[in-house]
Formats: sequence, C-alpha cells, structure tokens
Amino acid sequence: MLDITPKCKIAEVIEAYPQLQEKIIALAPAFKKLQNPLLRKTVARITSLSQAAKVGELNLLDFVNELRSQVGQAPLQTDMAEKSSDEPPFWFKTGTIVKTIEARPMLERGEHPLSLVLQEIQTIEAGQILELITNFLPAPLIDKVESKEYHSWTLRKSAEEFRTFFTPKEARWKVTSKSSA
Repeated sequence: MLDITPKCKIAEVIEAYPQLQEKIIALAPAFKKLQNPLLRKTVARITSLSQAAKVGELNLLDFVNELRSQVGQAPLQTDMAEKSSDEPPFWFKTGTIVKTIEARPMLERGEHPLSLVLQEIQTIEAGQILELITNFLPAPLIDKVESKEYHSWTLRKSAEEFRTFFTPKEARWKVTSKSSA
C-alpha cells in the first residue's frame, strides 16, 4: 500500500491506485495528457505530485489530501504552499536569449527534451539565456536543470504555451568572469 505524499511520482500513484487517474485528470485540465500512454510512460514516471501541482496550478496540500481521501488515507497537516512570481527575475533580459528549444513537437511524439536541454545549457555562458517552449510547465526538467547550478524562470504565455528560461547562477558567472579576465 502506497502512502501518498508530495514526493510520490504520478505513475506510482496510478499504478498503486488506478482509480486515481480519473481524479487527477478531473482536478486540472493539464492532467488530461495522462490519457496518452506515451506521456504516462515518460512524464508521469519522473513527475512528482509536488511538481504536478505546480503544472496544474493547484494548492499542493489540497491536491495531495484529495488523493489521500479518495483511497482512505488521513490528510497531511503540513503547509506546503509554494510561492511563485510573474515578475521576471533580475537576470532576465530578452536580448540575451541565445538559443531556443521548441519542445512541443518532441513531447507530442512522447519524447522528453531533458537530454537536449542538459546538452544545450552547457553551451550557455554567463549573461546568456536558453529558452525552452513547452505546452505545460516542465517542473521535473526545471528541477533537474536547477540542480546543475542554473537559474530558471517560467512565463506562461497561454494555456498551451510555457516559456522557461535558464541561465547560469551567479557563482558560475563569477568563475567565468574571472577566467576570462
């Protein structure tokens, strides 16, 4: 029996409790993509409930507790609300976007753009930005890139267009600027 927590992957929740797939889809239109077997095999296996709540613009605690209640588990009592900002970060400047990856066709084919993004960010220098275009918030991919010492910021242009921007963190900028001096 799986204890449903924010760290659980969507795929493991659906495998343990198949009846929750329809509930997850009902909670947010973005989750309708779970009906696609290719996306369920790729994205759902690496996306946690915490990341899914971001994608679906849901309150994390309410989302997890709704799933827990559906399978008879007691609600979690922790406040897990996360803050987000629509304001661009200090490092974002449109003119510094040097590469754009249009990932929507890849995702429609069931491919995940993570390896391409990880390859391309290595070529981004201090003060430069890599832009990723997707049709949903790519929370697992963002977490992975941020773990590699990059800043990220996502701008939601519409329900089907998210633009995520990546740039090296300051520590990397300082190393780069010292080495080029």
